[in-house]
Amino acid sequence: MGSNNRPPKLNHMNDYPSWKGRFHRYVQGQSSELWTCFINACNPALEVAASTSAGFTNIPENDKKAYDLEKKAYAILTQALHKGIYHQFSYYKTTKDLWDALVARGEGNAASRKTRHDLLKKEFESFRFLDNETLNDMTSRFYHLISEMYSYNVAATHQEMIARFADALPPKWSPFIELLKHTGAMDTTNGTLYEFIQKLEHKNEEEIRKAKMIAPPQNTEMYLPGFGPSASSCSIQQPKL
Repeated sequence: MGSNNRPPKLNHMNDYPSWKGRFHRYVQGQSSELWTCFINACNPALEVAASTSAGFTNIPENDKKAYDLEKKAYAILTQALHKGIYHQFSYYKTTKDLWDALVARGEGNAASRKTRHDLLKKEFESFRFLDNETLNDMTSRFYHLISEMYSYNVAATHQEMIARFADALPPKWSPFIELLKHTGAMDTTNGTLYEFIQKLEHKNEEEIRKAKMIAPPQNTEMYLPGFGPSASSCSIQQPKL
């Protein structure tokens, strides 16, 4: 988790796809020029010249600025890596070299990305509720899946997401889903996944409130004398509602 002063932390390489975007936005937010250090190689001659105070003094101002920018970028990148991850890449001494190595490890080659892409697509198509899973848990899991799909360019429209989530719900939701379809509330032409899930959450909260309600005691003697528990036990039993 990043803050205003700290870059987003990469604690595990499995988190790389989602971390990459957050880190990119963080760097750009720090300086519009800073990201150039990640895509352009630094001048190795500057490192040599800056190794002594006399040499650094003689460096042109533009080169000094480039040197300072590179050092800042490298510091931000290394601070963003868990020490266990940084240890694996510590021999990369420039921002671009370290970044390229992270990208290669995190994204893999074309074959591994294609495999990941296909697995995520299959996971989306077979997504369903898990036993004892709450609606909030299922929603969170689905959003994580969608985020991972986005990282690997697995395309899905809002209509497909809504249909997939609706089909994945447990059977008890079927009447409500049919009601939404009947009233046109399931019309996904302009709707979003978020709006659809909001409807489900409102319904879920309503059911939770109903379940917590305690029925007040019934004083039937006030309006129907002789209709107490003892009286009803002596009469012919009727089926309960």
